[in-house]
Amino acid sequence: VQLHPLTGRQHQLRVHLAALGHPIVGDKLYLGDESVFIRSLNDELDEKDRAFMQMDRHALHNSSLTIEHPFHGQRLTIEAPLAEDMGAFLRAKGDHPPK
Repeated sequence: VQLHPLTGRQHQLRVHLAALGHPIVGDKLYLGDESVFIRSLNDELDEKDRAFMQMDRHALHNSSLTIEHPFHGQRLTIEAPLAEDMGAFLRAKGDHPPK
């Protein structure tokens, strides 16, 4: 899924995707089982929880960010490669991660 948020509202992407029935992989709060979130706060996650989450962190990646440079006002684009753990997750699911 490619998302283009218009604001920086906290949890915006996570809340909206969960409301649509497509929570973000690894999201302990919005994945659909509140008890997983509570156990994560208490550092009590078990293998069943990890299997449910599929990843130990949110499967979110910002591949690029374009802003107006604060000093000279020109557009500045910053790009980031996909993290290896996320690439491995996508490959395991049969997807082809972006390069």
